[in-house]
Amino acid sequence: MSQNLLDNDEVKQLTGYSRPAKQAQWLSSRGVKHYINANGEVVVPAVALLRPLHESGNTEPDFGALFDGGKKSA
Repeated sequence: MSQNLLDNDEVKQLTGYSRPAKQAQWLSSRGVKHYINANGEVVVPAVALLRPLHESGNTEPDFGALFDGGKKSA
């Protein structure tokens, strides 16, 4: 893995698939942020594996956290 991105072998090992379409499908189904580059390869930022959205229970960003430190008002 480069410092910021998983390499192709790591994406294959993570997903169990060698075809980019299947890799992207597997990652999407688990809420892992990824991109398709100009070569048609799946690119996964390393930080995407730290806390996928589906595990946090959030499906949307909390923009309020930018203004109030994430404190929910009652």
